[in-house]
Amino acid sequence: MEAWLKDGTLPDGSKGVTRAVKIETESGEVLSARDRTEVHLIEDIAYHQKRIERWKPDLDVRTEEEFLAEHSPEQLAKRLGDIDYKTHLLEVHARMIAWIPEVAGRIEVSQKTIRGFTSQLWTHRWKRAVEDTQAIHDESAAFLAELRGLSVDVFSWLIQGGYVVLYLSEKATKDGSRKWNDTEIAFPVVQSVNETVWPDTARYWPGFRLDIEFLGMHCKWMKNKVEGGWRYEPKGIPSAPLIIGDVATADRIIVAESTWDPIAYLDEYRLYKEDGWAVVSTRGARNAKLFPAELIKPEAVILALAQNDAANAQWLKELTERVPGREVTVIRPPDECKDYNDYVTALYRERNKI
Repeated sequence: MEAWLKDGTLPDGSKGVTRAVKIETESGEVLSARDRTEVHLIEDIAYHQKRIERWKPDLDVRTEEEFLAEHSPEQLAKRLGDIDYKTHLLEVHARMIAWIPEVAGRIEVSQKTIRGFTSQLWTHRWKRAVEDTQAIHDESAAFLAELRGLSVDVFSWLIQGGYVVLYLSEKATKDGSRKWNDTEIAFPVVQSVNETVWPDTARYWPGFRLDIEFLGMHCKWMKNKVEGGWRYEPKGIPSAPLIIGDVATADRIIVAESTWDPIAYLDEYRLYKEDGWAVVSTRGARNAKLFPAELIKPEAVILALAQNDAANAQWLKELTERVPGREVTVIRPPDECKDYNDYVTALYRERNKI
């Protein structure tokens, strides 16, 4: 574990070295391939990015008056002879207008294709990170338990289930003059979608769907124990709740604004040894609107883990508005504790007389 943290060496002896194949995301972040699979996926994404850029100008068609004004009658007369230049230009302009729906359709296909390949890329990268973390399972669980003040067992369960990883991220200065690797705690960012990736399924992969779209990762810098140090990779991806378990079938839903509070709750009550529950972290006090209320069965019990700050009061208000007419049981930590994670950590210290 120490060797991995210091020099970036993975359990198989390899390192996360930046490869030559790379693309720029919509947010301007450069994404580099880490292995052969990512090389192919990034090349496919880049191909469709170029197609979109090539087609975009065809959507910007001038009005008839502007189009006619851009062309000199004298030059057209030399080129076209006795042909009525105005009639010719109007016919060209009409063909350009008629071409717009086709171009828009092609751009939509490439945009959805990019989403598909991007989801595959992050699914692959997450799977690799899960495998690398599981290869040093015991050390990883012990490390996270010590860092967060919780039990080894809860992190062992999370690692085994692929819910949390130690992720080797690539960092660089703003000017790109210096690059380095760093290890972060990471959680998956996924969302459910109900649409076909390829609009024209006859020409592409029939039936390929993005039922689950893998957007990226929510990363926490391990050296920063306070609330800061969180980021999304890649930049600019939408927030999506962290869901552990099946909210549609769960009898008990534990919801919190933070990632750590519900993990502490799972730990305190050893829920990971039971069935019939699900966890939802909205990843921030402003994201109560992301709570998937429409998926929860009517008889399910909703437990909200509160925090002792003003922002959480607004989060609770918006959360209850998401489930009108339903009871939400609020579990609040003692006044001296900021949140439920702090409360459980304090309990552990008391039990162990630390």
